[in-house]
Amino acid sequence: NQVCRAYAFLLTHSGIPSIFWSDWSDRGGEVKKQLKALCQVRKSIGVHCTSRVNIAASQGGLYAAYVDGKHGTIAFKMGTNDWSPGGGWTVKASGHEYCVWTKGGK
Repeated sequence: NQVCRAYAFLLTHSGIPSIFWSDWSDRGGEVKKQLKALCQVRKSIGVHCTSRVNIAASQGGLYAAYVDGKHGTIAFKMGTNDWSPGGGWTVKASGHEYCVWTKGGK
């Protein structure tokens, strides 16, 4: 569970992320499915190494941020507390204690 949550953060935020081969090949079909969805979100929105990150919440049990890409924006939530970006967003990936919404994209 923590592996997918960590990759959700890495793949939705600015930087140049990578996926360890053993995480891709040895952790089973569900992990691979979640990683594929997160990679697709990153590609669709156009997140890059200098994408702007706006932290919406950072407190015990909750981290939430908006990440601007070339083609749209990601809203990301991680933690046990509730948070939502509001209306007009589409859930593109979710898992144990994380959710990824988008606006725009290819």
